[in-house]
Formats: sequence, structure tokens, C-alpha cells
Amino acid sequence: MKPIEQCLKCKMPKAFLQSVVIIGEGREILIPLSIENLWKTYEVSIVDLSGVVTDNEGSPIQDVVVTLDSWQVLTSAYGGYSFDNMLIGDYIITFSKTGYDSYSAAITLTIGDNTLDTVLFSPPSIIESMVTLMIVVMMMGMMMGVMTKTTK
Repeated sequence: MKPIEQCLKCKMPKAFLQSVVIIGEGREILIPLSIENLWKTYEVSIVDLSGVVTDNEGSPIQDVVVTLDSWQVLTSAYGGYSFDNMLIGDYIITFSKTGYDSYSAAITLTIGDNTLDTVLFSPPSIIESMVTLMIVVMMMGMMMGVMTKTTK
């Protein structure tokens, strides 16, 4: 006898016949059919997720690619994004845009308000890094000069 494989979405053995309920935009849930549950009614909880993406100064960032598992949207001119008609459950969300550090997190969508505002940080440019390094070197040189004068 073959081992029974598990259905990833419903955790029921594939040995049961399955009916597919379409949720929308490619989302689906598999409902196992058997004599016992043939006439049961199933409730599927659908929720929305939204938020705003800003930079470290609080300004909205347009055209950030927001990925929720395999679905993607771009932020608006006001930094807003939304995913509508999502099943409750666990997801990985990623925010990415050229010129900013990407950010990923594991989230759980639940019944109720699902809002996730995010701040993306811009890594320092090479010029900013060099200027910072020069200031540090100059400060260290000035401190060494002060220390040399006070020890004489």
C-alpha cells in the first residue's frame, strides 16, 4: 500500500476526492469530499491587508514591490498598497525597491484589521560613507593632537 500524501492546503489525505472552491485572483481552497461531509457547509474567511510604505524621514515611497507569497502589487504615489480577498493564515511579505534595503517578515492574517505600515531604509551612499570616514579620521587626529599637547 502506498503512503498517503498530505494535501498542503487542507491537511487531508489525497485518497479523498477533492472539490475546488475558487476564491478569486488564482486563490483556491481544496475541500475534501467524503460521504460524511458531502452535505456540509464550509466557511472560508477572506480578509484584506493594507498599509503604507515610507522612508526613514516619513515620506511615502512610490513603486515599492510588495510581495505576499506569490502575489505582487506596487505602492501608489502615496506609498499605499493592498491585497484584497486573502485567506486567513500565514504568509511571507517582502518590500523591495532599488536604492532601499529590502525587508521581509512572516505575518499572520486574521479576522479583523490587517494593517502593516513599513519603513524602508536607504543604505548610505559611497560618498556619504567616505565623508563619514574622513570626519572620523579628522576627529581622531584632533584628539591625538590634544592628547599629545596635554602630555607634554
